[in-house]
Amino acid sequence: MDKIYEITLLYDFYGELLTENQKELCRMHFLEDLSFGEISQELSISRQGVYDGIRRGERQLREYEDALHLVRRFLEHQEAAKMIKSLAEQAMAKPDTLRLCLQEIIHKADDILYAESMTDEDKAKEVPHGIRELIR
Repeated sequence: MDKIYEITLLYDFYGELLTENQKELCRMHFLEDLSFGEISQELSISRQGVYDGIRRGERQLREYEDALHLVRRFLEHQEAAKMIKSLAEQAMAKPDTLRLCLQEIIHKADDILYAESMTDEDKAKEVPHGIRELIR
């Protein structure tokens, strides 16, 4: 994933948890695309101070994600929604595949619901998909 896109997502999810200084520096650098020098001039602080504040903010955002996994789950849900949309479009285009597409949509929705109800410890012990289908 592109670093700017990743940091922007992290900022969207966790930016309010940063200190005011970190939030402002990260917003200016990652969202407004200002250089360290431009931020330094605008805020009347050293370039090193800008660099340090942005790096601390970035590190803090990553720590929040490591603990909470909100961005990861968001991206997983985005992919699942794309898959569901694609399957629905296939079903609309080829009525003879409707049943198969609907089964896959139901399966994908079950995966989403099942994943949301699991703790991280449960996920580590998760039964592989093929075996889960056999025991249903």
